[in-house]
Amino acid sequence: MTPSLRVIGGALRGRRLAALPGSRPTSERAREALFDILGPWIAGRSVLELYAGSGAIAIEALSRGAASAVAVDRDASALEENRRRLAIAIEVVEAPAHRAIGDLRRGRRAFDLVFLDPPYAAAADALDPGDLARLVLPAGRLVWQTDSGVTVDAMGKDLSPERVARYGRNVFSFFRKTA
Repeated sequence: MTPSLRVIGGALRGRRLAALPGSRPTSERAREALFDILGPWIAGRSVLELYAGSGAIAIEALSRGAASAVAVDRDASALEENRRRLAIAIEVVEAPAHRAIGDLRRGRRAFDLVFLDPPYAAAADALDPGDLARLVLPAGRLVWQTDSGVTVDAMGKDLSPERVARYGRNVFSFFRKTA
C-alpha cells in the first residue's frame, strides 16, 4: 500500500491516506464537491461507507465533524492502516457489503448518511433498496456514487431522489429518507 490520496478538509486536512493497489478512490475534486453539497449538515452526524476501500469518504466526514463513522470493505487492510496512521475512531468492518448490511440491520443500526460506491454493476444489482433504506435514519441521506453515464433513479418508496451531481467521471445520486 502506498499513500495516493489525501484528506481535503477539516481537522485532518492534508493527511495522506493509504489505498489498495488497483483501487479506484473517489477523486479529491469529487470528494470536495460532495462535502460542499453536504456542507455543515455533516457535523454531528453518523456515517456509513459501504465498499469503503481506503475509507476516504468516512474519514473525510470525521475530519469535518461527523460524530461517528463505520467503513465496510471486504479487504480492510487500507482501512486499518488509515485508522492506525490517523489515530481516528472509525469502526472498520471487514466483510462483503451485502453481509455487513444484513448484520447492521439485525443490530438495528441506522445512520444519518449512507454512502456507497459499488465497484461493479453486479455488486449494485445484489443490493436491496429496502435494506439500504432501513439503514438510513429519518431525514437522513443515502448517496450512491456511480461512473458517468450511470445514474440511480429509484430507491424504493422510503428514499426519494433529492439531486444528481456530476464531477468528471463521478456521479453522485442523492436520496432523502422520507419515512
